[in-house]
Amino acid sequence: MAEAEMTPDILTDILDNLLNHELKRLKRKLEVIESNNQCKHIPRGKLEDADVDDTVALMMGYYGEDAIHIVTEAMDSIGKKDLADKLRKKTEKELEKLRVSSNKTLGYKEMYKQDVRKKYKKIRDYNSLPGEWMDFDDRYTRLLILKKHCLLEDKEHELISRGKKLMELMKKHKSDVATCINVKDLFVANEKEPEPTTLVLQGPAGIGKTFTVQKIMTDWASNKLFQDRFDYVFHLNCRELNTMTDYFSLVDLILDSAEYLQPAIEKILSCPERLLFIIDGFDELKLSLDQADIGSARDVHARQPVATMLSRLLKRKILSKSTLLITTRPIALQKLGNTVTVERYAEILGFLEEEMKEYISRFYQNEQQALYVFNYIKQNETVFSMCFVPVICWIVCSVMNGHVREGEKLAKSLKTTTQIFVHFVNKLLEHHCLDSQKEGVLQKLGSLAMHGIKKQQILFEEEDLTKFSLDPVQSASAFVNKIIFKQDLSCKSMYHFLHLSIQELFAAMFCAADTSSAAAESLLNMSLTAEGSNLILVIQFLFGLTNKKTQGLIQGYAGEPSALKTQLERWIPKAMMFYKNKPCFVLAVLHCLFEIQDQEFVKKAMKYIDVIDVTGFLLNKSDCLKIKYCIELHDEGLKELAVTRCNLGEEEVKILLDILNKSQSIGLEARNLNTATIERLCTHISTGHSLERIELDIRKEDDGLHLYCATNWICQVSKLKITGCIPGDCVLSICSLLLPKYKLEFLSLEKDGLSPENKKQLCDVLNTSQCRLTSLWLLENNFTDDCIPDICKFIKTQTSLEMLSVENNTVGDDDAKQFLDALNGLNLFFLSLAGDNLTDECVEHLSSILSANSSLVSLHLNNNYFTDKSVPSFIRVIQNCTSLKSINLEANQFSPEWELKLLCLEKDLHKTGRKIIVLL
Repeated sequence: MAEAEMTPDILTDILDNLLNHELKRLKRKLEVIESNNQCKHIPRGKLEDADVDDTVALMMGYYGEDAIHIVTEAMDSIGKKDLADKLRKKTEKELEKLRVSSNKTLGYKEMYKQDVRKKYKKIRDYNSLPGEWMDFDDRYTRLLILKKHCLLEDKEHELISRGKKLMELMKKHKSDVATCINVKDLFVANEKEPEPTTLVLQGPAGIGKTFTVQKIMTDWASNKLFQDRFDYVFHLNCRELNTMTDYFSLVDLILDSAEYLQPAIEKILSCPERLLFIIDGFDELKLSLDQADIGSARDVHARQPVATMLSRLLKRKILSKSTLLITTRPIALQKLGNTVTVERYAEILGFLEEEMKEYISRFYQNEQQALYVFNYIKQNETVFSMCFVPVICWIVCSVMNGHVREGEKLAKSLKTTTQIFVHFVNKLLEHHCLDSQKEGVLQKLGSLAMHGIKKQQILFEEEDLTKFSLDPVQSASAFVNKIIFKQDLSCKSMYHFLHLSIQELFAAMFCAADTSSAAAESLLNMSLTAEGSNLILVIQFLFGLTNKKTQGLIQGYAGEPSALKTQLERWIPKAMMFYKNKPCFVLAVLHCLFEIQDQEFVKKAMKYIDVIDVTGFLLNKSDCLKIKYCIELHDEGLKELAVTRCNLGEEEVKILLDILNKSQSIGLEARNLNTATIERLCTHISTGHSLERIELDIRKEDDGLHLYCATNWICQVSKLKITGCIPGDCVLSICSLLLPKYKLEFLSLEKDGLSPENKKQLCDVLNTSQCRLTSLWLLENNFTDDCIPDICKFIKTQTSLEMLSVENNTVGDDDAKQFLDALNGLNLFFLSLAGDNLTDECVEHLSSILSANSSLVSLHLNNNYFTDKSVPSFIRVIQNCTSLKSINLEANQFSPEWELKLLCLEKDLHKTGRKIIVLL
């Protein structure tokens, strides 16, 4: 049975199983499915009243051989999974018969698409075990593709950018709609270009070129891509072509993977404009394309060496109207340009931040683990800068896979940055370099990298590569990229490492492998000069390469860690002295010590670091983990740890909590904390072995609790300030931990959120504390009558009190009198009872107490309910309290006449030489 006859019968048999309302639902779904699959549209009027036979006839007329696929998708969409499966199985069974018996071309495309879908729907990871596969769609993540050559300055800027700066540059590329391109638009014409028939897709090793090819194959075979453009898409893998020693024709090559196309091959090749050939990995092609033709130049059946056959296809000597998509590393562009007339270039740049996050999510298929890993990567600027390359992202995910459940222990068990990069180097060596070449390639690349580092050079001429015996097309091509740019009236080529981080790694490898130790000595000495501060990341890799486990990962590497360790031990005290006023350098040294993963070495090194002050330097979780790792190994402890204005948050503070007691003095500032973390912090501080002074400022903001904490000589006085509606239990806990230990000089509680019971408990803590306050601020606390006596009792004991504010409390006259009695005998110079609901009833008592005060300088009684009756008393206070410089009586209930009397008094006193301000 031919497929033209088979398809209507199968469809009719399946559709007959539908009830009338189910058939109507299926018809309605067709319009959406047609659009998704880029099929011809059946007019609704024709389809609406058609019975099963007419519906099948319409489908065959409009969909042709895609009818089976369309109906299967429609069945799935209306929930008829059983009929969809039945249709698939029946179709596969009939197509299998067709492979054997049919001599007609109709249906061969669907057979081929089925085979392509089967072949490309699964992928293997680099480290997959035999028989271990995964779904391609579960791993594929969109990549950023540009259809232009980058400018030299832009490329140079990208190479030196790290972390967020690099991602910002990539986002800028994405926002350029004129150059950013999707896979589906690779062959779309625009105002300046017709539809290209030869397109080159370039990018460095591991960037996702072959992955993109696999996406094209699967989407075309699933009727999602290029349906209007190509009837057949054939994939030619250059690595596989290298192994073919026999003579082949193009027909042989096609039939080698799809033998059942034999009866239809002539008809398939008779429409070359409907064919797409993908030549994947041109840079890996080891065959010469300059061999002479054998036989007829335009004969697709002529058997020749594979190189000759491929050359004829590329040079348009056969199937000249077909379309070519060629993937290559940039290093082979010149060789390709000598063979092919390229009409469009496109470059894969890799992942953006969101795509990186999506890829990690697909890798783990566990949202919590994926988010944890993504955040950890993002906090390591060097690794984050390289994870836009898919293969590095995969390597990072793989090496972290065993540790994602370890939480903060990750800092001790996770592979170092050096090990992650070494894994990447190994993977590229494994896939792009012969075993016999590996050691030589590493040495040559290291020499080139070190040459560039010394000269602060990231772009190289071809002569530079030749000088170090590097062949850019072969041995170096996995690690060195090529950029072509316009210069005057000609084009020029330059070369660069995949990223500056890779160049820094190879420079470190060069130094570490030098048995004479001269290269490392030169690098370390150079770092201790005014121009050498940029070398610290090379030195960080050098520390990492000193680790034996890391060295063991590098194939073909030779180095002696003990001699290098001795050099690094001598360098640390010199470096700490040279860079003693640069906090970012101290942090970089801590990163170096983490890379070495040698506890004895770190202990020796930390003897030279007694102060870690990174004030104003933005820290992330990774930085904090490394700070913690090093301080934990400090035998004597630090003199000072200062991490203020460092943009710390909840996770960073949690990491640092356990090592706060290992510093004699602490400065800490953080945002977005929760109450549990604040209480843990206070617990650590309260048990500090040598902490005498403390300054703690906690305030509630919309995004959580904000904290400033200082201890010992960093702070001027012992101070506790709690602001905002912080839960009462937390406030009480903080005060209970700190007040018994520290002789506070400043205490401020504002909008404390304390319950009446909490207030009573707080008073007990205050009255048993060692406070020697000079300032007490109790603002908007809603004091209750039963706790006022206890507060007043506490105030009486504070004989050094100079400033007191109980503003905006529901105090009232009776409670105000208690406060005033508590002040008797104290030498206050500032007092505020503003906004406390005071009336004329308490003014005589107030006048009596304050008139006798000889130290009061500033008095705030604004926003109360005083009337004209109180003015004589205020006049008496002003006259008798000769130390008073200002009195604030704003927002009371005085008449203009009495306000004038107060202002006249102010004026009269000025005449006598006494300066006083009366605010009304």
